[in-house]
Amino acid sequence: METFQFNSSSTLRLFAELFYTHFENYSGFMPRVDAKILVFESASFPGAPVLNRWNRTDQAHGDYTNAHDHVEDWVDAVLNVSTDMGIELHFCRPWRNFGYLSGVTAPLRDAGYDLSVTWHEINCLQVPDQFSSFLMAMAARSITREQLDDTDLQF
Repeated sequence: METFQFNSSSTLRLFAELFYTHFENYSGFMPRVDAKILVFESASFPGAPVLNRWNRTDQAHGDYTNAHDHVEDWVDAVLNVSTDMGIELHFCRPWRNFGYLSGVTAPLRDAGYDLSVTWHEINCLQVPDQFSSFLMAMAARSITREQLDDTDLQF
């Protein structure tokens, strides 16, 4: 199985268009492929480095960087791709707005996408050690609805 990596939602949209055109016109068979989506990658999201900070904030984490719009744009792009595709949401930066993340990714769960979550852990070094596994587990739970185990909830 092939995995394609995307650092912008526009490249994913273009890929989906070309992929469908090719296989509909030439074989009628649509192979299963996987996509690795680079969420908060610096080239496509200029505010990415700000998300590394682990500061107290009066607003939702990343609110002032338009992180919400970035994630929403990715979700919209993924919804244009076949549901018979594995989608790995690879977070290049930490983001702790779990309520919003859960809501915005609901259409992906509802459509039946095979979802997974991974992290670029080097960019999570500013997250205090006692919170890093919790952050990763909560983000994964927000997206996939995986159950948390007790080790994820220990500080």
